[in-house]
Amino acid sequence: MAWNRLLWRTPVLVNVPNTSEPEPILTVDQAIEFLLKRWPGRKTNAVWQAVNACSGCIHGQIGPTMAREAFIAAVNDAGIRVEA
Repeated sequence: MAWNRLLWRTPVLVNVPNTSEPEPILTVDQAIEFLLKRWPGRKTNAVWQAVNACSGCIHGQIGPTMAREAFIAAVNDAGIRVEA
């Protein structure tokens, strides 16, 4: 799948605790990296569902919109403010 098909039309702005500016997540790859390496807390089922959705998108099993929705759900589940 071409990288531009993994680009979200609208970035997800994540307001990570203890940071002054929201972090823009623009692609499925950035979402996976955030979920696995920079997640600010315990990894819940919602996080793992988002990881699976993003991985499925990379492998062409689901579309980027579904992966984006799963990412937003994980962020919301953690109580992190998000602008989408």
